Amino acid sequence: MARQLVEKSGLENGPDHEVHFSFTGCPTDPPDGMSIGYFLEGLFGPESDVPLTPTLKGMFEDTSRNFFFVAEVDRQIIASCWYLTGASSPELSVLGEVYTRPDYRRKGISRKLCDHALQHFINSGGKAMLLGSNNPAAIDMYFAMGFQPYPEGLMRYTVGAPGDFDSACFDPAQSTRIREIQHGDIPGIANLIGTPNDWISVCYPIGLFSSSHQSQARCVSFYTLLKKAADQGGGLFALASDGGGVMGIGTLLHQGNRLNPGSALVDVFVHPAFRTKADDLIESILQSAKVKGIAEVRAEILAAEHEKIVLLEKHGFRQSCNVGRRETLGDKTYRVVSYLRTMG
Repeated sequence: MARQLVEKSGLENGPDHEVHFSFTGCPTDPPDGMSIGYFLEGLFGPESDVPLTPTLKGMFEDTSRNFFFVAEVDRQIIASCWYLTGASSPELSVLGEVYTRPDYRRKGISRKLCDHALQHFINSGGKAMLLGSNNPAAIDMYFAMGFQPYPEGLMRYTVGAPGDFDSACFDPAQSTRIREIQHGDIPGIANLIGTPNDWISVCYPIGLFSSSHQSQARCVSFYTLLKKAADQGGGLFALASDGGGVMGIGTLLHQGNRLNPGSALVDVFVHPAFRTKADDLIESILQSAKVKGIAEVRAEILAAEHEKIVLLEKHGFRQSCNVGRRETLGDKTYRVVSYLRTMG
């Protein structure tokens, strides 16, 4: 996909250079992909939360839509940002890979670049964009753009009233189904984790918790953490709406190997409006464990999550022990308990 120029302008508080602002969708033209990839991999490394080379080559466009925005001076990239939407849910996105070379900072470049990305998203039918940051200067810029804490660390911009978007996004009248989590679910996962929820753990084995109980300064890495943990023969499941939204997450993290299936750790996290569908997630996890030949599944969760404990017991889990450790989130400390189900 050819890169498109969106603006030419001078620098704020800087030398008399003309800055070219442009963007491209994916797959990129090879020369553009090479220059953007070289710039970003030099900053974030090949282990970035965004797998840059496959993304630029369009390898995730079956389930997501990716757009890279860059600023150039004398044909050299000096700043970048990227946003992603789900292919079936273009109204929700995440913003990331925002960076400006140190010698071009405080000249309004990142703000213009992110403004162009946000406006492109809105013009394409976008309704809500999320990001994560713990950089005070960046947070100030995002506030100025209209982003708000969601609820802290994680930030979100909405077109119109946030409550209107949430009511439509998490409308319990929607039909749902269970499927594997995919690359295009990155915005939906971040939005689900950020929304108010009395359930605490999203995936306890990897230390991922609801933003209602733990401040988050990340966004895209929610998916990255889950994907890496499940890649060892486990599985990630989405309770997905027909419109592509993520209403719940189920995780099966394999603890054995192919010759000795052993055991697996499980967890579920569901939006309050879809709690009656949590059974579907548990059943999908158990069916996957059975197919993989896993002998037993175990859930290590916080003793305060009474509703989740009832759900597990309903599906044959029984408390096996007190793990003997505690988890501190903010100013609260929770006891950890273990529930076990033997696969027959």
